[in-house]
Amino acid sequence: MLIYNGKNAEAGKNPDPDLGAGAYAAGQALFDPKHPAKLLKRLDQPSLYPEKSYERSGQYAAGTTFAEGLVLFQGELVPLLRHSRFFRGSG
Repeated sequence: MLIYNGKNAEAGKNPDPDLGAGAYAAGQALFDPKHPAKLLKRLDQPSLYPEKSYERSGQYAAGTTFAEGLVLFQGELVPLLRHSRFFRGSG
């Protein structure tokens, strides 16, 4: 499984209207382990995306969430998240 960060298209360039133009979000893709160049499945929608007000402020006001890794928590893989709130030093 590949977890990746991406940016939605800018206004006027056919952005996903559910995400917002220029917003950063994370997606997931699954590749064949025996043939790693072969894509098996990809999520149609972002797995992490800006939802909170502090994720839509600061340096990237269009919205920013970044997946930084995975942890096993209570039997599930949970993405670690980094967003603009942690860089501004405000709560």
